[in-house]
Amino acid sequence: MMTAILALALIAAPAVNAAAVDWDAATTITTRNLDGSTNSWNQADLLEALGLINRKYHRDMQTPAGRKAWHGDVLSVEIDKDAESRVEIYEDGFAVTNKWKSPTPKIQEEINRAVKFARARASGMPPDVARIYVERSEAEKDTTTKTVTVDVATGKEVEP
Repeated sequence: MMTAILALALIAAPAVNAAAVDWDAATTITTRNLDGSTNSWNQADLLEALGLINRKYHRDMQTPAGRKAWHGDVLSVEIDKDAESRVEIYEDGFAVTNKWKSPTPKIQEEINRAVKFARARASGMPPDVARIYVERSEAEKDTTTKTVTVDVATGKEVEP
């Protein structure tokens, strides 16, 4: 199935070159299927087919199995601890970079909180007010808004 879709895309791609084709309502392109039969396409059909392939590609790229189907096996994995990233390089040269963020150790969180409290006290605030100031500043960190786009048909999150 995947091979048939890829073959269709590769066969249709040269025919869709805007410089070579003057599109109008009557223009049709004929492509050859894997079994040798032909298939006729108008501009709307080609655009719809390429859109479907594009959506399938981006859906498949979200999983390791999908990336393997499109780009082959993973040939190498490079881990850069300083940049906090992992790069997977596939057979066709495609690379996927995954970044991570190391969690802040509990002791470091407590040190940061103590520093904030000390700064608030040094500014002349009473201890209770300084504590409220620190707690409020920590609560404000969590007020970020995230916009999520969901495909209604699949129920999965998609890139906007």
